[in-house]
Amino acid sequence: MADPVAETRKHLRTVLKDYAKPVQRDVSEEQALKGEATYAASDLKAENAAQRIKAIEFLEILGGNPYAEEHLLSALGDVDGGVVMKAVLALGKIGTTASLPKLHEFLKNVRSRQLSAEIARVIAKLEKKD
Repeated sequence: MADPVAETRKHLRTVLKDYAKPVQRDVSEEQALKGEATYAASDLKAENAAQRIKAIEFLEILGGNPYAEEHLLSALGDVDGGVVMKAVLALGKIGTTASLPKLHEFLKNVRSRQLSAEIARVIAKLEKKD
């Protein structure tokens, strides 16, 4: 059975390379990573929280993409607690130690016990990756 994450990434890279052909002949791996994360994050600014959560789920699929991680960190500033929790959970799955400073800073201002506990769990998990 094919890996759905790998298939999604392959499809995105193909689409992005086809889109960029009129401008340049070849898209570097770095440009492809940035492009797929930007495309995935396009709904993070949507008015509807459900759309923003879908964008986070799409970013999570891009695990290992440093640009996806950046977009997830930016979602910590969302006004909807469900969106923030989803971003924290996604960081717990695909985040790297690069997220730790922002997560530590964010934790200082969180009032929700449930969210604080989840952030602390994610921090502990990411610190083990060191």
